[in-house]
Amino acid sequence: MQDPVIAADGFTYERCYIQQWMQGHDVSPRTGQPFLHTFLTPNVMARQLIAAWCEKNDLPVPSAPSCDLQQAGVHKPAVTCAAHPKEQLRVFCSDCGHGICILCAVDAKRCKTHATEALDTLLEDLRRDRECWVQAHEDCRSSIEQLCVCIQADADSKKQAIDIEAAALLQKARTAVDERVTALAATAEKRQQREQLVAAAADSPELGLKGSAAAVTIAAAVNRFKAPVPDVHAAEFRPAAAPALAVGQVVVLSIARDLEDEDARKAAAEETALTVAVQALGQLGCSALLGRVRDRNLVTQLEVLLQTKLQHRSYKLLYTWSKDGSSNASFHRHCDNQVRTTTAYTPSTHCLTL
Repeated sequence: MQDPVIAADGFTYERCYIQQWMQGHDVSPRTGQPFLHTFLTPNVMARQLIAAWCEKNDLPVPSAPSCDLQQAGVHKPAVTCAAHPKEQLRVFCSDCGHGICILCAVDAKRCKTHATEALDTLLEDLRRDRECWVQAHEDCRSSIEQLCVCIQADADSKKQAIDIEAAALLQKARTAVDERVTALAATAEKRQQREQLVAAAADSPELGLKGSAAAVTIAAAVNRFKAPVPDVHAAEFRPAAAPALAVGQVVVLSIARDLEDEDARKAAAEETALTVAVQALGQLGCSALLGRVRDRNLVTQLEVLLQTKLQHRSYKLLYTWSKDGSSNASFHRHCDNQVRTTTAYTPSTHCLTL
């Protein structure tokens, strides 16, 4: 099954076969009851299950062919206005919560002063939104080549001893792109599903009824939060400035989220706050100060505390330098004002707010 659709009897069929049946019959092949209408609704869930099964079994995912309903002999039902029976519902009134005709939209006694939007304009806006996400998905996949060229060019100019590290950076970049591609593909699929649902609702006979499923679907599309398409790049490459033998680093950008989802917006806000907190550290985590601590395990533990365990608090970081040039690092709560000063140490204090 390549293009599953739902007929008026509620059963799912292959589009081409049910269209052939409808050309010679006006009753359901499953129930024998007359069709209430001949409009076919795409079964998005069935299509996703088919695609998932094909991917799991290493089979090509079938693509739904474009279909001309008029050539197939299937005609959309005319959805007309209750106040003007000869006029089709072409506008959605947000104040009334249902579809209206053009005459109602310009009638001062009806919906002229209401918040309205033409269905054709809404569908075109949804189509452009979906196409932008699809294009971002495609561009994100192609951007990995340029990113890898930058990484490889920097790595090739260094000694062969850093090849292992460069390979790790490449893998990190590809993993980040794969995750972003997956997220963009999922959002693009959601946009396609929404577009199909709104298209079906726009042609539903129930659109003129306030509170109906079709009216609720259109209202949700009209009042949706219009999220911008995120950056297609999943990561950026920062070449190493010094020392000369050091390889650069891959900085993975924030995940591509669908900001029309309220939970996604909350997660994005939390991630932004965390990023600001980590940036407040500056280069302290990798500074020469910590680097001079002889026990590398202590340095690693301190970095973990700074970035994960001690967020959104204020602390005082105290460095004490010994005569031989080595250092000891001690971490205090901000409320601890003890500063140890002796003839053997010269303290250097750094106050942080995470």
